[in-house]
Amino acid sequence: MFYFLGTVGIFVIEFFLINHARAIFSRFPTIYIILDGAFLIALGWMIFFSGNKVFSSFVAMIFGINLVFFILMINYLIKVWLFKDSAIKDVDYIVVLGTRIMSYRIPPNLKGRLDKTIETYRILKCRPKIIVSGGYSSSNPQSEAKMMRDYLIQNGIEPEIILTEDRSLNTMQNLEFSSVKIQADWQNSYFPQIMIITSEYHVPRVNRYSKDLCLRPNFVQAKTLDLFKYPAMFREFTAILWYHRYTLMTTFIMMFVILVSTLVS
Repeated sequence: MFYFLGTVGIFVIEFFLINHARAIFSRFPTIYIILDGAFLIALGWMIFFSGNKVFSSFVAMIFGINLVFFILMINYLIKVWLFKDSAIKDVDYIVVLGTRIMSYRIPPNLKGRLDKTIETYRILKCRPKIIVSGGYSSSNPQSEAKMMRDYLIQNGIEPEIILTEDRSLNTMQNLEFSSVKIQADWQNSYFPQIMIITSEYHVPRVNRYSKDLCLRPNFVQAKTLDLFKYPAMFREFTAILWYHRYTLMTTFIMMFVILVSTLVS
């Protein structure tokens, strides 16, 4: 009876953590981390003190799955909290990454990136070209890139130095298509210096994608208000999980195989 109630209790807590992950993390990410960590400690205690082989094996699998997600979450949060801007130095191109636009107005997250671009551009002694990257993400007939370009021009950036990339529909395509734009525009024999400007919560994933594409850009992060930052961080975390989905599926299948092997042995 004890092990049956324990199993039911684990399922209830697991359902609560999954079902309320977005709501809690989007407001209080630290509290969610504490809850998840406490659940892991409780699971570890059950494994150590349980005398039932079946129950211990089941708890061990749940512990392993939660531990993987917990490590990925902590790793992402640490990268966001500890990331430092690259030294602002002369570059040849500034790439500004777009974000989903659901109306005819620039959303706060994207406005922060564009304002940071204007600030950075005015600091630089050189006059790099600016690539605004973003396709059509809503019923708005204008692309993200077009709206970004218009905003920069309205705030004093010369139209002739702005290049638009309006084909991309996600972050990886932002980087890929912007690279194509740079290759088509670049006339010199040496490799151009590139700076990417995006929101701080977005940098870890952009950095990962940049390495996959063999890019080595500098990064400057645009600060985001907590009201918009934490929900965006949760979306970023889910995007990271999707990026690693095959590795995670393989890991969980191996855990299940080990559990079954333990039970039948």
